[in-house]
Amino acid sequence: MDLHATPWPGQRGGAFLGGGRLEDFWGGQPYRLRFRGWGIWWLWAPGVGPWETGLRCDDFRSEYLPVDDPTRERHWTLGVNWQPATVLRIQLNYVRKTTSRAAEPDPADDLLVLHLQAGLSAALPR
Repeated sequence: MDLHATPWPGQRGGAFLGGGRLEDFWGGQPYRLRFRGWGIWWLWAPGVGPWETGLRCDDFRSEYLPVDDPTRERHWTLGVNWQPATVLRIQLNYVRKTTSRAAEPDPADDLLVLHLQAGLSAALPR
């Protein structure tokens, strides 16, 4: 389920919620995975040029059956977007990760990520 809102000019947010079950074979052994997760996010455009800031929190839980091996991950993301042209966006995000198991992604492995997105607006020849 996804929800989106734009309550005030220059601001937008949303939330998502979902889950499921996966059954498969790995190394000749059957395994089952149950998972569920949720997240909320909010973006602000302060009105100072093509800048936008954002905050996101998401939570993911998974469990392998019949081993009963639950794992919980939570991520907090703080980011800044700059869009100098309609076909170019540069994003800088800091992600703080926590997990319930030390064997899963190392809790000390927080991320600083730089994204570059470019789009083509020209019509393609037929």
